[in-house]
Amino acid sequence: PVMMNITNSQVDSNYGGQRDGGDAMSTINPDDIAQITLLKGASAAALYGAVAANGAIMITTKSAQSGKVSVNVSSNTTMESPMVLPEFQTTYGMSDNGTFSWGEKLSSKAPNYAKKFFRTGFTTNNSISLSGGNENIQSYFSYANVYSQGITPQNDYRSHNLNSKVVSIF
Repeated sequence: PVMMNITNSQVDSNYGGQRDGGDAMSTINPDDIAQITLLKGASAAALYGAVAANGAIMITTKSAQSGKVSVNVSSNTTMESPMVLPEFQTTYGMSDNGTFSWGEKLSSKAPNYAKKFFRTGFTTNNSISLSGGNENIQSYFSYANVYSQGITPQNDYRSHNLNSKVVSIF
């Protein structure tokens, strides 16, 4: 099993320094997955020890087929926007010196800052794989990237994934 370590924190603190087994799947390119198998209880523990006593997820990645060369290209883009914007009271202002949150009716409506804060986000996934081989050696190579711009400022994500799998039979 792949265990992720939480970094940049003190060991045994309340906020980190612990092992995190919940993030390993996000490092796998979905286009490289051939099969997902769920192992329960004892069968998982027999293979992976006590850390898998409650079960394990086995992911088998794609392999090349002998005598066949294959190239696959995939690209998709999704758009995101907030379904509901928060509503704020914009009719009345503050009292003198801002001591109280109620005051006179405003002469003009205040700007909708929530609408200005959010933006239309998008996520783009691109991947390419090349595989081939003969009865003695098979190779599978893939590259994928993800670029995501979230619906809030400073919520961007970039990821690059490179995978290589070479099988040799002697």
